[in-house]
Amino acid sequence: MTSIVSLLNRLEQGAQQPTPPVIGVLLGAVWLTIGLTGCSAPSAPPTPTDPFSAVAQQADAAYAQGMALYEQGRTREALDAFDRARLLSPSDDPPITEMIQRAKAALTPTPGPIPPTQVRAPAVTPVVTVGTGLPTGVPTIVSGRDSVPTLGSGRGAVPTPVSAETAPPATPQGTAIPESVASGPLPPQAPPPTSVLVPTPAPVPTPVPAPTPSSVTAVTTLVSAGPAALDTLDATDQVFIADRSGLVWMVVHGQPALERPYGVSGTPVGLAADPATGRLYVAVHAQPPAVVVLDAATGQQVASVPLPGDPGDVRLDSSLGLLFVLVPDREALVTLDVRDLKLVGATPELAQVTGITLDESTHMLYLSQLGGQLSAVDGPTGKLVGQLTLTSEGLSGVAFAYGRVFAVNTPGHDLVEVNLATSEISHLSLAAEPESIVVGPQSGAVYVLDRASNAIVKLDPGDGSELGRAAVGDGFTGAPLQPDTLWLRPRMVVSAVGERIYVIDPQAAMLAVASLYQ
Repeated sequence: MTSIVSLLNRLEQGAQQPTPPVIGVLLGAVWLTIGLTGCSAPSAPPTPTDPFSAVAQQADAAYAQGMALYEQGRTREALDAFDRARLLSPSDDPPITEMIQRAKAALTPTPGPIPPTQVRAPAVTPVVTVGTGLPTGVPTIVSGRDSVPTLGSGRGAVPTPVSAETAPPATPQGTAIPESVASGPLPPQAPPPTSVLVPTPAPVPTPVPAPTPSSVTAVTTLVSAGPAALDTLDATDQVFIADRSGLVWMVVHGQPALERPYGVSGTPVGLAADPATGRLYVAVHAQPPAVVVLDAATGQQVASVPLPGDPGDVRLDSSLGLLFVLVPDREALVTLDVRDLKLVGATPELAQVTGITLDESTHMLYLSQLGGQLSAVDGPTGKLVGQLTLTSEGLSGVAFAYGRVFAVNTPGHDLVEVNLATSEISHLSLAAEPESIVVGPQSGAVYVLDRASNAIVKLDPGDGSELGRAAVGDGFTGAPLQPDTLWLRPRMVVSAVGERIYVIDPQAAMLAVASLYQ
């Protein structure tokens, strides 16, 4: 265009010298240039990229591998491949589901009756001494499904008994289920320790494994509407559990309380209990999506804060007064100041987040992402300060303790440890797919949820050796590893009191409680 302007200027200067043929030629060239410039078509916009295309390809490859193994008669390996395909598939795929059912049916033996004399009574295992000055304790022995209550879906529902297995009598401690409600007391729970260790950012201790790993059976409770979110209030040894109907139940000292549950409008997907204010923050799918604030003592609704999209999991930094809420459909993490109940910031470009954990000493958040990345976000500023690739697709959960981050890759059977002090990364291969992960605040042990054996497995983070396990229910259900359905997957929390493990499975409508602390 600059050359066109210069040419016009020269034509204007030579207007007093009549040279009609030359001027005509030059003007023709000018108009031709302008016409060509104006007719140039704009470049086509780039074709949008499907963010799930890579995961879908992985799912197709896993399904093809499973079919090949199934035809070769390698059913166990085929089932693992079909499970990977289901986890990585962006949507429900009936052929994958059918092959999983066929493989499981082929692997399931015909059970035989067990005489009552073969029911083994629980035995106390040897006391384990944990290194680096951590406290020691005696394990809690849970004797199975004796007097398992059922939490109803109505607002004034009262737990009712379900069928119980034969188990040796136990002396109840704490709050017992009345005889009019259940046929017997719940198994005893571990008393609170005399002192609670306050961890500092230091290398994780390596627990010394017991000569014989402990094996117990978790106490299971049916929650008819399906438990969907939970958090602990360690100061009072309470756990709050929100079900899919909007009811919020309380568990005290490891036993379901009989008080009337609280209620919120919408479908809860995340919950945080604040020991500083005595409030509950419940993230709900509703119109509009919101964080509902309840008084933990009375259940009274204090406020409702709208969110920019449907929420996922939440984490609370009580000392800063900040609640962090995942918003998967916006690929963002939003920050809510719980002191004035206002949104104060957002961290964008966090695609396919599958887990979130918090280091309360440094106020740093660590997020696992489906593509295999671990992202670090500074809590006070909301700034993304770093990202590290840990595994291939399938990173599904993350936990923090003692200056170390632990993450699991479900289809890859992988447990990853990141030492933040030394930047060392180590990998441990697991025998089965880990569904969820937490770290014991007192023992430093890693707990993973093993769907293949339906058990909570306690592991030594140093060498991956098994320190104990607790059998849980009849089986876990699965949901695709996609951010908008993660709240349907089984989840765990661990309390500081007795290091009790609480497991929820929204689709199986199950709550399980066990302690493997030693």
